[in-house]
Amino acid sequence: MADRMVTAVRAVVGVLPDGEPLYAPFGTMVIAGPVAQCHLCGGWFRSVGAHLKAHGWGRTDYREALGLERGQSLEGEDTRRRRAGAMRRRRTSDSAVRAGCRIGREMASSGELAWAAASAARGRRQPEQRRRKTLRTLASISPRARAEGTTRASVARLRDVADRVAVAAGYDCLGDLVRERVAAGSSLAGISRESGLHKDWLTRHLAKVAPAAAHDIAEAVSGPSPVRHDVKVSTTR
Repeated sequence: MADRMVTAVRAVVGVLPDGEPLYAPFGTMVIAGPVAQCHLCGGWFRSVGAHLKAHGWGRTDYREALGLERGQSLEGEDTRRRRAGAMRRRRTSDSAVRAGCRIGREMASSGELAWAAASAARGRRQPEQRRRKTLRTLASISPRARAEGTTRASVARLRDVADRVAVAAGYDCLGDLVRERVAAGSSLAGISRESGLHKDWLTRHLAKVAPAAAHDIAEAVSGPSPVRHDVKVSTTR
């Protein structure tokens, strides 16, 4: 099979900001079995990555300009399988590759790899290809499940704050801190301020982060309702 399959018609499907015509959709790598399509000329190649030299482009610049993820393959399926097989053999026979894989596994298990990836991506625009994947994933999640997930994440963040406040004050948990301070006569607003939080933080969130403590101190902090002076009291004659 020839390295290149020439198409009869190469229709322009888009344009880059600099006016460069595109012959494949932005944010999509079109792969048809053993060949992949070049966005810049519409030609089909076993390896678009190797072909890019004809355009004076590099793989990294190509992926970034075309809205592709950094890990997106630029090759047909046969070439990709051959390279994957070659790498598997090198992991067995090449000591340098084995050492590199071992370092990668250690970084992944320690979380260092994820931290490095997040740091590298910070401030970088999300590729169109990744944005579309994210939107498809979100569209497959029901509104109810999405709302429940948001609530769980919110409660988890509140609990992290509660744990930090308790540890800073020398307590095992926020509940112990609140019980002791309330028993000593402190108000929830006062405890919140002492902990560096908004004065209403404990009033709003204690039942979420420490429900047992909220139940225990409910009677102590409720008290009688204050008289409202903005309500006109009607009298019966």
